[in-house]
Amino acid sequence: MKVESGNTKYDSRDGCNAIILKEENTLVSGCKNTIIPNTVTSIGEDAFAGIETLTAIEIPNSVTSIGRYAFVDCQGLTSITLPNSLTSIGELALSYCDNLSSVVIPGSVTQLGKWVFYNSPALKEIHCQIQEPIEVHNQFFSTNTYSEATLYVPTGTKEKYQSTASWNLFTNIVEEEVTAVDRILLGQQGSITVYDTKGRKINPSQMRKGHVYIVNGKKTVVR
Repeated sequence: MKVESGNTKYDSRDGCNAIILKEENTLVSGCKNTIIPNTVTSIGEDAFAGIETLTAIEIPNSVTSIGRYAFVDCQGLTSITLPNSLTSIGELALSYCDNLSSVVIPGSVTQLGKWVFYNSPALKEIHCQIQEPIEVHNQFFSTNTYSEATLYVPTGTKEKYQSTASWNLFTNIVEEEVTAVDRILLGQQGSITVYDTKGRKINPSQMRKGHVYIVNGKKTVVR
């Protein structure tokens, strides 16, 4: 995707394979090959909606909001990075994502729309780092997610989640102490032991942003 250089309203800065509204630094349309520039501050409504070939996307720390339907019906999406800068996620933003199996909701989020993860049946791990849980719609997740997935919450907050709608619908709520890692330097790899959440030992170079690992015995979110 490319915008002609003379366009005064939109651009495709840094060869990002996307269309960006200049004045608002909002990505309004993307594709499976989009690399979101770190000058973008929001993902617009419907920006990636229905792109079944999109399998993974990294959202940079410049982004503070994800609009309604932004990734709805991205059936091939298995991995998405939600940055610590994020404050709001719009309704149905990650719904109908058939293969999305885990997600980390950063503690910076203060606003969550309705049905954000509705009908994303593969979700098995939700790591919510919000210290003071926000009430959400009872179909924020699908019914099967509440009964089959595990909700991981910050240490000392389990009772808060158990008394907050609709987090209290989860059958399995587990407290975890999570360390955020900005990057794993190649020179440090020899001193790091990494396992995925299924207990399989992996090479540190295989760690992906937005995923949870056990690093030297501590549960870790890679940023």
